[in-house]
Amino acid sequence: MAARPTTESVPVHPWWGAWLASAALFATLCVLLWDSLFGGKVLTQADALYQFAPWSKLAAGGFRPSNELLLDQSTGFLPWLHFQAESVAAGELPLWNPYNYCGEPLVGTYQSAFYWPLNWIYYAWPSWHAHAWIALVRLWLAGFFTFLFLRRLGMGNGPASIGGLGYMLSGFMVVWLNHPHVSAALFLPAMLWSVERVTARPSRGEAVLFGLLFGLQLLAGHIQTSLHLSIFTAAYALFQMVVGGGGLRRRAAALMCLLTGLVLGSCLAAPQLLPFFEYLSHSQAAEVFESMETVARGGVTPAAILMVDPTHFGGPHTHDYSGPTGPNLNYNELIGGYVGRVLVLLALLQAMWVGWRRRSWAPTLFFVVVVVVSGLVAFQVEPVYSFFASIPRLRSTKLMRVLQFVAFGLAVLGAMGLDRMLRRNSYRRPVLVAVFVLIAVEQLWFAHGYNPQVDPGILVPKTEVTRFLRANQGFHRTLGVDNSILKPNANVFYRISMVSGYDSMEDKALTELALRMASGRPEFPFLSQVGAFTNIQAFPLMCLFGVRYFLATGPLPAPLRKVLDAEVLVYENPQVMPRAFLARHVEVITDPAKRLDYLSSASFDPWNAVVERAPETPIAGATDPGDRVEMLRHAPREVLLRVNAARRSLLVLTDVWDRGWSVRVNGTSVPVERVDHAFRGVLVPAGESQVRFRYDPLSTKLGLALATLAFLSGGVLLFTGWRRRRRPVPADSPE
Repeated sequence: MAARPTTESVPVHPWWGAWLASAALFATLCVLLWDSLFGGKVLTQADALYQFAPWSKLAAGGFRPSNELLLDQSTGFLPWLHFQAESVAAGELPLWNPYNYCGEPLVGTYQSAFYWPLNWIYYAWPSWHAHAWIALVRLWLAGFFTFLFLRRLGMGNGPASIGGLGYMLSGFMVVWLNHPHVSAALFLPAMLWSVERVTARPSRGEAVLFGLLFGLQLLAGHIQTSLHLSIFTAAYALFQMVVGGGGLRRRAAALMCLLTGLVLGSCLAAPQLLPFFEYLSHSQAAEVFESMETVARGGVTPAAILMVDPTHFGGPHTHDYSGPTGPNLNYNELIGGYVGRVLVLLALLQAMWVGWRRRSWAPTLFFVVVVVVSGLVAFQVEPVYSFFASIPRLRSTKLMRVLQFVAFGLAVLGAMGLDRMLRRNSYRRPVLVAVFVLIAVEQLWFAHGYNPQVDPGILVPKTEVTRFLRANQGFHRTLGVDNSILKPNANVFYRISMVSGYDSMEDKALTELALRMASGRPEFPFLSQVGAFTNIQAFPLMCLFGVRYFLATGPLPAPLRKVLDAEVLVYENPQVMPRAFLARHVEVITDPAKRLDYLSSASFDPWNAVVERAPETPIAGATDPGDRVEMLRHAPREVLLRVNAARRSLLVLTDVWDRGWSVRVNGTSVPVERVDHAFRGVLVPAGESQVRFRYDPLSTKLGLALATLAFLSGGVLLFTGWRRRRRPVPADSPE
């Protein structure tokens, strides 16, 4: 194998090899997902909800979730995807989720991945059965892109397909299959393949291809994995610039192509990136993840054992896992580098050959370094781990997940080793078939059952509690006293509004305020980490949040009154505040800590309002009996109110403040004030007014404009490149 493959050095192979490899990878995945693809089951972990109230009352005796470690699917990605599909069907862009955290920018969460193309399959076919086909496409693309990359390195079809099999069913790809991690990770071999093409023969078309791949992985829905991939791709491009063939002019052209693709891809993903960075700027995550260790120390030995023996400590899907535990340290984090024993052995052989096989030293050495360095970082070996953890923003990405590069590196090295072994083997084809089957059996044995395939009839059932809340909640909210009741964000399936939620971001101001309703502060200060909301002193704050119904497993004190005794107890709050009201008194408290103390005190009157800065003209407050606020419409992206005030007043809407919201009073645009630390407010004149809040964030408008520009620019580059290739060469040209 040449140290630096070029267009001239890579032989032209018939398409049948690619078709055969594609078919072999597809058939392997069909074996893995057979029950969901053809057997009537569905590939989802939503049965895990049965371990929580109110669904636990419907579970059969002795029920255990198929794999409770995959709970993020049921409390994050699936509810968001369901809501997005319903919104698209209704002709609405699902930019805002009104059902958790008093509202949140849904695209800004990033992991909702609204623009990710494979999610469009679900929008067009909103069925539980779609998940298996989406998963199959994800894994197949990972395998086929690896095949293309290895073919580009000069390997034969057989070893390249085996390398694709290794990465496709690696530990990282299996355990994160229905998470957005895999949607991003499948582009690792694709971007390296594109880098190979660009550095071998720079052109406008290759720049557009790289930009398309780079943009798609940014749209996939997992910014941490995308950041890791971007760093890895940059390192590989630098490696090719240093050791690759071609003169300075070609390298400069290749660099320009890659930079052009980087810009195009970033603009293509701007509708996803800009709302995310906007949300991140005022999120709880921006502060917490940069100041706290996000993963416990697990030690080298357990992780190294799992590299060759994935069931050594049992597994979460077999309910016998006994390995390392701790904050964010679990089987999913530890198993990412697994590719099977056969590929590890072949990779070791290739690594030993590098010393005397000079022609293959460069690519082999690169991937050996990748495996070693990524392993040291993931296994938290000092001082390597501390060096990478000290890099701003990289620390908060859970560096154990760079095990995907260990898996990919081992798959590549293993394919290289096999290709080297079979160069002069007269039984090449039978050996290739045997090795493919052996590795497929080994990896399928590991992967089978890890991602549950369950009966669709048991998923997200309606209960007496959910029916009651759906029918009676109105414009108010629900709070699980035990934060696991009606597990957030699963409430989105039923369109029930709750105070809490499950997201890795969370609006900082809203979280600071809502945490005052909890008796203690969790180790990771997010609402999703609160065990219970039991701070009775903050009852006026609960009223301000618009909590009409409290869900509990035991009796609650007055003034709450029990209205339903079903799967859990439902208590109604007779003192609940309306979603929108005119403040009776306005108080200015500029200090955030003092403001939070006042709002969470027992003496706080929720009919009063607290602002951060004094209004330009004094506000007397609304005390006239004729003052009223009528909610005409409350949609995800629009709130329409009719207000009648005897004097100039402050209208408070207890939905979270966000700069993407604008407001018009009688058709005139006015500022949206931040009220009560986290909510929205607007000054309304005396008399009758119509107030219209609308969510049309500038970040989305600008992002869509940049994506359109990227598409147009890419089309121009492709067209001009095509015209340039078709331009006839002059007769006296030296070419």
